[in-house]
Amino acid sequence: MMLVSLRSCETRLHSYETGNTEPHGSSVIKLIQNLQETIVTSEGMIQQLIDKHKLPDDFAHISAETRKVFTELLNGKGPPG
Repeated sequence: MMLVSLRSCETRLHSYETGNTEPHGSSVIKLIQNLQETIVTSEGMIQQLIDKHKLPDDFAHISAETRKVFTELLNGKGPPG
C-alpha cells in the first residue's frame, strides 16, 4: 500500500516536470490523502520498532537538516556536498 502511494506521487510529480499533465483537484486531493495515510503508517511502524527494541523516543525525531536534504533531493538539487 505504501509503495503504491509513493509511486503514484512520484509518477504525478514526474509528469508535471515533463509537462504531460495538469493538476486536477480531486485526484490530487486523493493522492495527498493517500500520502498522509502513508506518513501516519510509517510513523506508527517506526514507533513500534522503537518500543519493541526499547530505543529512546528521539529515534522517531527527524531533524530539520534531514528534512532539508530530502526536500532538496525531491526538488532535483542533488545530494549535498
